[in-house]
Amino acid sequence: MVDGSRGELPGVLLVDDDDAVRATLADLLRYLGCEVIEARGGAEALLLARRQGARLRVALVDMNLPGMSGREVCRRLKGLMPDLPLVLITGYDVGDLLDTSARYLLEKPFGIKTLASVLQRLGVPLGTQVGQAA
Repeated sequence: MVDGSRGELPGVLLVDDDDAVRATLADLLRYLGCEVIEARGGAEALLLARRQGARLRVALVDMNLPGMSGREVCRRLKGLMPDLPLVLITGYDVGDLLDTSARYLLEKPFGIKTLASVLQRLGVPLGTQVGQAA
């Protein structure tokens, strides 16, 4: 399914410095019918958000990034695009999200059904139904 208003796939900004993790998540997002815009760190993510902003439906940001933390990336993205839903991804127990701009926290490891569920709750149209996702 595509975004019917413009006939485009929903754009997802994926920010993770781990190439293997980013590649795996990008593959899952593409399987779900998303266009993935990948960034290795905060500065690159902010640059891409400025350039690709109109295409973005959500940003998935790893908590632990070199140079600029995921929390800081979320704060800056929120300043650039106040309506962009933000999802913070972490492999660590971080407690609550009160001091971030993120709407959701995805704790690693998570599966495709959890990822699809979060995206759907944020209003991202998916090409693969959650029940069909492996």
